[in-house]
Amino acid sequence: MRGAWQELASLLLPVACAGCGGRRGPLCGPCGAELTELRPRRVTPRAAPPGLPPVWAGGGYAGALRSVLLAHKERGALPLAEVLGRVLAAAVLAALAARPLPGVATSTPLLLVPVPSARAATARRGHDPLRRITLAAAGQLRASGRAVRMTPLLRQRRAVADQVGLDRAQRHANLDGALAAHSGRTGGPGRAGPPAPMVLVDDLLTTGASLAEAGRALRAGSDGHGPVVAAAVIATPLRHPIGGTRR
Repeated sequence: MRGAWQELASLLLPVACAGCGGRRGPLCGPCGAELTELRPRRVTPRAAPPGLPPVWAGGGYAGALRSVLLAHKERGALPLAEVLGRVLAAAVLAALAARPLPGVATSTPLLLVPVPSARAATARRGHDPLRRITLAAAGQLRASGRAVRMTPLLRQRRAVADQVGLDRAQRHANLDGALAAHSGRTGGPGRAGPPAPMVLVDDLLTTGASLAEAGRALRAGSDGHGPVVAAAVIATPLRHPIGGTRR
């Protein structure tokens, strides 16, 4: 219910631009252009954890992208899910271009599997930001002719602490064994043939601990699950070799 009120308020009330704070919200023309100019890149965290799949990020965690992501995630600016979905969809396409899927039928849907947020964080925010963004990305990929669907295959199996403020070792310890995969085939109802390949998705890459744990959980519950071919994230800190916009 809280999410519905947030969405209604964001449509009816005048808002500032989420990117720069200007008066033409929810996203002004220059900030929208900055996000459009982003080019996804392959990124690898320093001391990447074992099991981390190849990761592509839509942009650096700075500028308009950082501001828009925070506005949607922490302040409930729900219409921005479509904008962020485009950034995520571009990262997914870049991952698929670099890692083609030989032998997979074009009718077999690629599954976008979001890393689940902690239940306490979802309750505090009043919505599930990554789920909304992943649904938007899946819709945009389908509109471009890709067979794609969002599938929440992962669940939290125990409580985890907020990752903010934790160092690399603490992040890995915090998430170790925290996720589990739902069982069952992932090719769709009544679908024959091998299970569909999966791309893990998240909003922000730092150490890679969340994506590595998500990959581990999917492999551990591999009965009926297809392979994890890559991971795509919306943003990554600029200390990673991500590049930026063309400006």
